[in-house]
Amino acid sequence: MQPGRHTFSRRSVRIGAIAVVILGALALGHERARAQLGLDTLRQVVDKAKGKQAVPGRDVLRRKAAPNLKRPLQKNPAVRDSVGNPTVRGKRGVERFTKDGLTKHRAKDLIGRDKFGKDRFGKDRNTADKLGGKGRLSKDQFKDKLGREKLSKDQLKDKLGREKASKDQLKDKLGKGKLGQDKLGGKDRLARDKLGKDKLGKDKLGKDKLGKNGVGKGQPGRDKLGRDQSAKDKLGKNKAGLAKIGKGKAIPDRRAVTRIGRAKNPVERSKIRVGHRREIITARLRLPPRPFPGAAGFTGVPPAGETRFVSTEMVFRVGPNVSRQTVDATASRLGLTVVGAQASSITGGTLYHFRLPPGRQVSQVVRSLESERVGIASPNYVYRITQDTASDTQGPPTGSPEQYTVEKLNLNEVHKVATGREVLVAVIDSKIDGKHPDLAGAIVDEYDAVGRTEQAHSHGTGMSGAIASHRKLLGIAPGARILAVHAFSTTTRQTPEATTRQIIAGIEWAINKGARIINMSFAGPYDPMLQLAMRNAAAKGVILVAASGNVGPKSPPLYPAADPHVIAVTATDESDSLFAQAVRGPHLAVAAPGVDVMVPAPAESYQLTTGTSVAAAHVSGVAALLLERHPAVDARTVLEVLTSTARNLNPKGRDDQYGWGLIDPAAALQELDSRIEDGRVIATRKPAAPKATGTSAAAKSAAPKGSKTAAPKTTAPSPASVGPPPSR
Repeated sequence: MQPGRHTFSRRSVRIGAIAVVILGALALGHERARAQLGLDTLRQVVDKAKGKQAVPGRDVLRRKAAPNLKRPLQKNPAVRDSVGNPTVRGKRGVERFTKDGLTKHRAKDLIGRDKFGKDRFGKDRNTADKLGGKGRLSKDQFKDKLGREKLSKDQLKDKLGREKASKDQLKDKLGKGKLGQDKLGGKDRLARDKLGKDKLGKDKLGKDKLGKNGVGKGQPGRDKLGRDQSAKDKLGKNKAGLAKIGKGKAIPDRRAVTRIGRAKNPVERSKIRVGHRREIITARLRLPPRPFPGAAGFTGVPPAGETRFVSTEMVFRVGPNVSRQTVDATASRLGLTVVGAQASSITGGTLYHFRLPPGRQVSQVVRSLESERVGIASPNYVYRITQDTASDTQGPPTGSPEQYTVEKLNLNEVHKVATGREVLVAVIDSKIDGKHPDLAGAIVDEYDAVGRTEQAHSHGTGMSGAIASHRKLLGIAPGARILAVHAFSTTTRQTPEATTRQIIAGIEWAINKGARIINMSFAGPYDPMLQLAMRNAAAKGVILVAASGNVGPKSPPLYPAADPHVIAVTATDESDSLFAQAVRGPHLAVAAPGVDVMVPAPAESYQLTTGTSVAAAHVSGVAALLLERHPAVDARTVLEVLTSTARNLNPKGRDDQYGWGLIDPAAALQELDSRIEDGRVIATRKPAAPKATGTSAAAKSAAPKGSKTAAPKTTAPSPASVGPPPSR
């Protein structure tokens, strides 16, 4: 029985295998039939989507599936329902077609990308699949279609590139020149190489087109309209409310004049002006305290380490009640020699010039004179002119690129309102070349405080030209008149120098000649005699302008700029960046162009000059414009107008680098007009009548009928005295 069992088992296995083969064949045939049916249905759908009639019969099934790839398929509800909706005929979706007779990639390419694009079944309808050909062929077929089947990699490059253009031309033709890399499947269809930066690149639709105000921070950009049309210098803060500093950084408008412009009536504007005056006083309170000469705690002894004075000389000021005999007797006791004496109204008496005996120190003699209690003794301090002056060049025409101040300060428009006509500006400096063509007729008088004949110097000539040039160059106030004070000597020193005695003598002469503005483009140590002179000159209505100095940011505040009666000026360049060597401090009022400024030079030549000196000259010119407009304004009003209208160069407002910002002559003239007009309105306004009360009514009834009380007369002040009410 054992062999029979094995025979039966073998037969069973054979029968089972045969059954499996038969069932598999049947299943395969069934599946093949279903695939053919699915393919037929797909062709009908495709033809219907194209507007063609389906061809029935086995010929359709035998025909090779070759959909039309020359144009994209359109969306159609029938196609969508037939493929994607299981309730429509066939009830076959993408997966069913894949199982019924098409490969996975083939079904995805035909239904997914070619009909609905990647928005339906992929990522993007009009992406690289459509432009590059991937949407209608599988990945491998696409590669073979454009690459391996027809052209090799090098042949493709040769056909599209080298046969028609060189390597650079190929880049321009198929790359940046037309559609960039995107034509052959790059990053973007209309990238910056298609239209370049000027159309769809960064400069047009990027940061600079819509600007930082529309989509970001700043509206008009430098590259769209250029700096001259929409940047800081053209519109400034008056129109756009924003300024730009250095590399185009937007600065909010924090000027007092902007708040004044929004005020509704003269009273509100006056309050804003009073608040700005308090800001000026508060800033100056941060300066080191200096006891006034003659006050308690004052001493003229130079500080320890101070050497900026003549070691063999000193000055001595006495009041008008001290006789010459008293001074001579005091000097004789101390071994001093009287070199000279001059009456000085700006120091309040007579100023003597002493020479020390050999071996005596200035500090010792000052202490000895202070113990005499006759007058005020002080060293004869030395002030120097430090200016970075380039070599002389030939004069450029008016408005040349070198003279950027014309456009930056909008002088062509400003001069339609004022030119500083006939305003006297004293320039205390080195010898000025009055024969220079740009200064022809501008120098009305000269004074020599040095006492010897010297050649014309570039510094004094340049400062005068920055104010009053009117031929090849254009000064800030071309109609102003210059009082040339030769106080800085160049005979025995490489750098022009002046002493306390020479500067005070020049100031005295200028005031006696009627100078309304004194330009002091120099800096040096604290000097009690200059402190006296600055206070008394300001009391006479003289506007004092001084350079902050060019010895670097670590320097303490220098004088006379640090004096509270002086307008201290720092320097900026063409892009409104601070001059690196400018002295900083709480005394700074405004900034002005002072880097690479074209000014006159001796012998009918011209020069580029840099420093706070020429910046101070520019501010003196703006002061001349204001005085021409309203001759009676005082120095305090001019300071407040200049600082309240200066363009902010710091986002937080005033700082110790720029002061209140860059001068704005046009805004200053407008603000001064507004001040004068508001002062007249406030002065002529009638006070409101008090409301009647029970007590006043009873008093009125008790008064005799025939009695009359004269109303007090009110007189409107002159425009010279009009100004904001003083602070309490």
